[in-house]
Amino acid sequence: MEILLFIIVLLVVGFMLFTKKNQSLAVTKENNSFPYFKIQALLTPAELSFYHVLKIAMLDEYDIFAKVRLADLVSVNKGMDRAEWGKAFNKIKAKHIDFVLCDKNTSEILCAIELDDQSHSQAKRQQRDEFVTKILDVVKIPFVRFDVTRTYQSDAVSKNIHLAITPEEITKIDNSSGNFLIEPDVNELKITKERKCPKCSGELVLRKISRGQKKGQEFFGCSNFPQCRHMAEVL
Repeated sequence: MEILLFIIVLLVVGFMLFTKKNQSLAVTKENNSFPYFKIQALLTPAELSFYHVLKIAMLDEYDIFAKVRLADLVSVNKGMDRAEWGKAFNKIKAKHIDFVLCDKNTSEILCAIELDDQSHSQAKRQQRDEFVTKILDVVKIPFVRFDVTRTYQSDAVSKNIHLAITPEEITKIDNSSGNFLIEPDVNELKITKERKCPKCSGELVLRKISRGQKKGQEFFGCSNFPQCRHMAEVL
């Protein structure tokens, strides 16, 4: 009787060990089928630093997106041979743009921004940069590049981006003081000398919204834009 009981115990223990081993092998096999791990942060420290600068410089004027696929900004022309289409798409599908500015209401793509670190001095990287610059120029997406530095001037960042998006608006640059002024086009804007900006005492200029859901709507904007971004409704 004792021998029979001993044999039963051995069988039970053996069965438990066998089941546990199989479960362990199954988990290992499953883990090997998904050889991935979580990346700690979406942005590198340099990208994160510049992202915060962008938010300050743009003053919530645009939506800011990070690490956007080039294939989400441009597409390949239809009607091409299937092989040629695939070849053209392969050139853009794995490339990304560091930051993209979009209209807050319509999500219209307004500007692409690249942050250049030391890797951009490599020959292969320069070929990639030349291709990206060319394709964005062809599809007419404004494109601005900034070098990675320890500090950034938010005014300079804002000026370069606005110059890329609306170059026709920025017509005068005061190099001595670093102030960037906008001279209105008399065909489109009217200077209202009776109105003064309450923030900087500059002249308020009658402008029209050029894109988005409020396109065509008039408003008063400070002539010292982009340094001063005061706006007032037309009553």
